[in-house]
Amino acid sequence: MHNSEIIAEVLKHGLKHVVMTGGEPTIQTDLHTVMTGLYMADIESFEIETAGIKPFDYNHATNHATLWNVSPKMPSAKAKMEWDPEVLATYLEPKCRSIFKFVISDDIDFDMMKRVVSEVNIPSSRVWLMPQGVTSEEVSLSLAALMERAVRERLPYRISNRMQVTAFGKKRGV
Repeated sequence: MHNSEIIAEVLKHGLKHVVMTGGEPTIQTDLHTVMTGLYMADIESFEIETAGIKPFDYNHATNHATLWNVSPKMPSAKAKMEWDPEVLATYLEPKCRSIFKFVISDDIDFDMMKRVVSEVNIPSSRVWLMPQGVTSEEVSLSLAALMERAVRERLPYRISNRMQVTAFGKKRGV
């Protein structure tokens, strides 16, 4: 799709909030062009979901983003990406409104999340935990285990469900 087609597709739905995700938005060369076009068409807010593999750069395609959702890939993720504490720390800069979302599948992921939070020095108010799962049943089991461990360890993090899975199952694009 060309940039103008992407912008037209978004606008025809009457949206006011847009989430840029998939295909790692920070490496998309036309991100700035698309965001600027949407911003000029009165889109009120943008959320960019990133694995945090490139440093935060306020001057490069990001000045319209209202929230950065940084989600470092955990060991169980299908997409294997190495995280760099220095790169992730750039998303803690004052100009960057960000949260750090960790999708947790098992104890190995949980331990890695704790390591990332510690090494990057992420404030607990910015940490969100989400259970892994592609069916409601998987999410439910994973959420229970995640909550039990977080409570047992007295971790002050937010926990989010996977409402898109509960509502739509495996359907993509929702």
